[in-house]
Amino acid sequence: MRRRSYESRDKRILTRAHVYQSLMACAFIFAAFWIVHAFESELAIASLGASAFIAFSFPHAKSSRPKFLVGGYLVGAVCGYIGSALITLVPESFPLPGYIPACAMAVFLSMLIMTVLNFEHPPSAALAVAVTLASNPLAMGLAAFGCVAVLVIIKELLKNHLRNL
Repeated sequence: MRRRSYESRDKRILTRAHVYQSLMACAFIFAAFWIVHAFESELAIASLGASAFIAFSFPHAKSSRPKFLVGGYLVGAVCGYIGSALITLVPESFPLPGYIPACAMAVFLSMLIMTVLNFEHPPSAALAVAVTLASNPLAMGLAAFGCVAVLVIIKELLKNHLRNL
């Protein structure tokens, strides 16, 4: 009987952690969307949402470490900027719109560089696509990088109060 009460108490604590950490991700995405909206960079919110999920659901996992979040976003933003420049290099005779090979190249470059430098953070490849497609790729890259820097600071300050869900 004693074991059963321990299990129910542990379950209650996990439920609080789930709600608390999910609310933190929600608050971060709300603030991040506000920031990226100011830069007309809403497409970046998809990668930021995935990163917030990783940071607050698995705060002690490898892909949630500052090196991977910051390094991955830096690589993704730079590769996206390169991808945006490649759009203009695709000849008009190419059978597909220029953004398609440019986005594919941005993902290729971000994956290659992240794995070589050991900065693997999958949502950063999505950022590379978002920056490639942006009307102002520099502003989008900077806005997303600033948001992920804030995410890292929040997660690191609260790390002792977070658990892997």
